[in-house]
Amino acid sequence: MSKIFLVSNVEKAMWSLRRELLERLCAEGYEVTLLCPRDAYYDAFQKMGVRRICNRLSRHSVNPLTELGLMIGYWRLFRRERPDVVLTYTIKPNVYAGFVCRLLGIPVIANVTGVGNAFLRRSMLSRFAAMLLHAGLKKAKRIFFQNTANLDLFLSLKIVRKEQTELLPGSGVNLERHTFQNYPAEGEPVRFLMVARKCRDKGIFEYLEAAKRIHAEFPSVEFHMAGPDEEPTFAAASESARADGFLIDHGSLPSEKIPSLVGHCHAMVLPTWHEGMSNVLLEAAAAGRPGIASDIPGCREIVDPGATGYLFPAKDVDALCDALRSFLHLPHDMRVRMGQAAREKIIREFDRGIVVNCYLRDISELTGTKRKS
Repeated sequence: MSKIFLVSNVEKAMWSLRRELLERLCAEGYEVTLLCPRDAYYDAFQKMGVRRICNRLSRHSVNPLTELGLMIGYWRLFRRERPDVVLTYTIKPNVYAGFVCRLLGIPVIANVTGVGNAFLRRSMLSRFAAMLLHAGLKKAKRIFFQNTANLDLFLSLKIVRKEQTELLPGSGVNLERHTFQNYPAEGEPVRFLMVARKCRDKGIFEYLEAAKRIHAEFPSVEFHMAGPDEEPTFAAASESARADGFLIDHGSLPSEKIPSLVGHCHAMVLPTWHEGMSNVLLEAAAAGRPGIASDIPGCREIVDPGATGYLFPAKDVDALCDALRSFLHLPHDMRVRMGQAAREKIIREFDRGIVVNCYLRDISELTGTKRKS
């Protein structure tokens, strides 16, 4: 029985975005192990038949000793376990687990889920990050990218080679779990929703400022948001917004509760600065909700301006307000049709089965196993 290890930095993301892949790997007869910090889904993975190994990985740590300890942990585990294939997600697993597997001769399939803050501007930090990524990805058998811009960037910086790479439609959407939801009835107050980590580069402060301005013009409009707090200064800004009556903050919700919140709202708003491929926009579109998002890679592939939503330049509050006004001035039936068009686009282009099949194809080739279906 071939051993497949999946390495990530967040258990929640593996549950919400990779569950179908894990289920298929178990069904195909692989021995599947998930390596990441423990969270609320530990028991659910165990019941699925996935072996769980927990480690300590801080997404934001830059302490050299901590990072060295993480790499040593990967080395000891992989040398002992000798997995047949390792799948890595996000930057630290891609770099550290990828480098360890390179030394041990273990095949790696990596997924670049986004470029993060390090690549937002060319600097010593971005050059150092490129060097680390090159070291981790150099011998990867396949490197999946979620948008063309990230792929072109990695190729231009010579981090990866063209023959290693393949473009996926993000993480895809499970269309059975994320079903179409009836649009709110005509006459209800328009409700905008932002679902994201509450940090600066997700555009949280642009959203708050836009909410303040639009609420002053359209007092009945509601601005909702959900997600974990990560920006220390957000708490004070959020408290002020709630006190002024233009923000409804639902806090950090389990992924299972997000769909009902999406169904309650009229449009998803995402003023993010960078994305791999926005799962928030994908899942909202699958539910039949238009997207109002930054005109950046990872959003513009999902939102067709004027057809399934609106795009605006990132970090531009005035442009965000203009996009929100454009949506508010639409007749109700046009908003409904925009949501229906968003769902149809997801069905055509972003079915998660596409992603799962690409992984199974490469794993089958690397392990020499025949797929059951």
